[in-house]
Amino acid sequence: MNCTKLIIAFIFLFNPTINVIDVLPDFIGWLLIFDAVKYVRHISLQMESADLGVTRMAWLSLTSFLCIFLTPQIDKTMLLTIMFIVNTLKLVWGIPTFKALFSGLNELSGLYNGKSIYKPVGRTCGEGITTVEKYTMVFLVSTSVISIIPDFFELSAHSPVILSEGQRALYTFTGLFYVISFIITLIIGIIWLSVILPFIARLSKETEFWTNVKNTYKIKVVNTGKHRAIELLSALFLISISGMFLIPVMFDDMNIVPRFFMPLIIFIATHKISKSGYNCRFLKIFTALSLMLSTIAYIMRWVFVVKYTYYSLERSFDSIDFFNITLYLMIAELLFFILTYLLLIKTVYKIVNNDAIKEAVFANDSKTAEYTQSEKRVYRSRISVSFVLFIFACSLNVFSFIICKEIPQSWILVSLAGILWFVHSYSLYSKIRTSVEMKHL
Repeated sequence: MNCTKLIIAFIFLFNPTINVIDVLPDFIGWLLIFDAVKYVRHISLQMESADLGVTRMAWLSLTSFLCIFLTPQIDKTMLLTIMFIVNTLKLVWGIPTFKALFSGLNELSGLYNGKSIYKPVGRTCGEGITTVEKYTMVFLVSTSVISIIPDFFELSAHSPVILSEGQRALYTFTGLFYVISFIITLIIGIIWLSVILPFIARLSKETEFWTNVKNTYKIKVVNTGKHRAIELLSALFLISISGMFLIPVMFDDMNIVPRFFMPLIIFIATHKISKSGYNCRFLKIFTALSLMLSTIAYIMRWVFVVKYTYYSLERSFDSIDFFNITLYLMIAELLFFILTYLLLIKTVYKIVNNDAIKEAVFANDSKTAEYTQSEKRVYRSRISVSFVLFIFACSLNVFSFIICKEIPQSWILVSLAGILWFVHSYSLYSKIRTSVEMKHL
C-alpha cells in the first residue's frame, strides 16, 4: 500500500466545495485511494470490500464533478436536487467505505505487526485508528450536510409565489451563508487533516510492518503469477468504462462529455497490459496520437460553438472555414479512434486466447479442443460485433456534427448508438474479466 498516495488523496478529499465547484476534484482522490490499496486487497478481505466502495465513490464523485458543466443550462431546483442526491449517496456509500478502509488497516496491522496504528493520536487516550475513524466520519457527515444548506436559501428566490419578508431576508444573506458554510467545512477539514495525515505518515515509517506485507504479497501473489492477472483485470476494467465517453450529451449545441478521456483511459490500460507481459508498443503510439487529436478537436468544437455557432454559417465565411477545420479534425480524430480500437481488440483477442479461455477437463482430447475452439468463436464474433458497432457510433458522431444545424436533435441518435456499443462492449469485457479471474485467481 502506498502511503504517499493516501496522503495526496486525503488532501484532494479535504477541499471544501461551494455548490458544485470542487477545486481539487474528489474523484482524483478516490482514484488515488483505489491505486494505493489495489495490491493489499489481495491479502485482506476488508481491503477488498474497501476497494469496491472506493470504486463506487470514484464514479459518484466524477458524476458530481461533471455537474459543474451543467450549471449554466439547468435551473436552481434541478441543481439542488442533483446535489442533494449526490450528498446523500456520499453518506450512504462513503461511511461503509471508510469503515472498511480502516478495518482493513486494522486487519493488516494485526496480522503483520503494525504497532503504530494503535498508538494514541495527539492528546487523545484511545487507539489511534479509532480516533482517526471518528474524525473521518465527522468530516464526511458535516461536509455533506453543511455544503448544501446555502442552496436551500437561494432556492427561495426562484419560488413561483411571492416571497414573505422572512424569505426575502434570508435570500439577501445567501452570499453570507455560502461564506459561512465554506469557512466551517474548511475548519473541519483542516482538523481532520491534522489528525489523519500524521497518522498515515507515522504508519508509513513502520519498516517491519511493510516488509511483512510486501513479503506476504510476494508469496501469495507474485510468486504464483497472479500479479499478471491482476494487471490484466485492472486494464480490462479501464477499457470497459472508457466507452462511456463516446456517448454525447448536448447542451447549447455543445457536447459536454470530454471525448478525449477515452484514449486517455485506454493509454493507461495499455500500460497495465504491458506490465502483464503483452507487447503494446504500436497500440501505445496510436493511443497517444488519438489523445492528442481528440484534445485538439474538443477545444476546436468548444471555440466554434462559443465564437460562431451553427447559425453564423449562413452569413460568415470565417465561421465556414472554422467549421471545416473543426470537421476535418473531428474526422481525423475518429479515424485514429477506429485504428486504435482495431489494435486494441487484436490485443484483447490475444488475452482471450492466452488468459481468458479455461482449459476444459475432458477425458477425450478432441472434445477439449472442440470446446476451446467453440469458446474462441464466441469471443471472436462478439469482438467483431463490438468493432462494427464502434465504427457505426463514430460515423454517426461526424454525421451529427454536420447536420446539427438542420436537426439539433440528431445527437440523440448518436447517444443511442454510443450506448448500444458501450453496453455490448462492457458486457464483453466483463465476461473476459470473469474468465481471467476464474482461470488465474
